[in-house]
Amino acid sequence: MRVVVTRAMEQQGKLAASLGALGAEVISAPVIRIGPPSDEGRSLELAIADLADFEWIVFTSANGVEALFSRLGAGRLPDGVRIAAIGAATRRAIESHGFGVDFVPSTFIGEALAEELPAGDGAVLLVQARQARKVVAEGLAARGVRVHAVEGYQTLPFHPDGAERAEVSTADAICFTSPSTVTAFLEVYGLEAVPSIVVSIGPVTTAAAEGAGLVVAATADVHDIDGLVQALELAFSGNGAGRAGGEE
Repeated sequence: MRVVVTRAMEQQGKLAASLGALGAEVISAPVIRIGPPSDEGRSLELAIADLADFEWIVFTSANGVEALFSRLGAGRLPDGVRIAAIGAATRRAIESHGFGVDFVPSTFIGEALAEELPAGDGAVLLVQARQARKVVAEGLAARGVRVHAVEGYQTLPFHPDGAERAEVSTADAICFTSPSTVTAFLEVYGLEAVPSIVVSIGPVTTAAAEGAGLVVAATADVHDIDGLVQALELAFSGNGAGRAGGEE
């Protein structure tokens, strides 16, 4: 089977390796790239200078983790500041910088984090993409939590060359890892280029795909890279879609 991987080039490694281990031929077709924040990081740097004012730092992706800790450098977090992460990959990124994670929601989606974060009277610093959904900030605010959302990075389109377009046209399946990859793929390649089997990492991505008119063959049960690969196996075995759960 030939499978299109749409993640940013620098983030394709684990998914491509896992698909290769299944015997799949990976077609690398990154449709997004991770870019610096639109304000060149000024808002994030101001927030880092005031970290002692926050009870929690909430990361919704590994990209947000890298954005903050690359600016923090060798600095330490103030005493009493706790860290929350959506999902295992985000948690691993935090731990790779030598910091512990105090909270991960029961499912890897923003709605669960907004509902379950054990926030007290302190403020929450939310580090996210420019294009991020507002569910975390709005959900926490609805609970009376003071939220300061800052842009850590932005996703930008990545345009393929003719050879990549030709490769995509031969694919059997495509893996979408975020709503932004769905949107960007359709903008870059068009609806007619979508392979017959569409697999999604989680319910938010599935909703984006279905909202764009795609039929999703399988949604990952555990919404990380391993779950996505398992969902692809389900799709090819004809067992249908996975169950709903969380998403990074």
